[in-house]
Amino acid sequence: MSRNACNRLITLAFITLAAIPAAVAMPGFVSDGPNCGVLADAPVRDVWLGHFSGGRWVRDPFGAKVIDWRDDHVCFTSQASCQSWRRRMGAAFGKIGGYQTCVRIR
Repeated sequence: MSRNACNRLITLAFITLAAIPAAVAMPGFVSDGPNCGVLADAPVRDVWLGHFSGGRWVRDPFGAKVIDWRDDHVCFTSQASCQSWRRRMGAAFGKIGGYQTCVRIR
């Protein structure tokens, strides 16, 4: 598949998902990590920024196959909790490859 066709498919998927009412949309993945603003003034030694992007194919309520894409940034107080979150996200949304990492920012 050409890059242009792939970009059109992804755009169509986002438009399709945006049109689905929230009541019937696929439930999101909830992270256990606080956001970075909460940790800015917290008395913790380490702050890790987790980044995950990836997706999976799902069927919308009308039976069309669409991409459920995630691009999340979440902060953690330990590398272990960041890596655990990244692995869980990869298991749930890693069918269509993206980028994932944990980086120490403090």
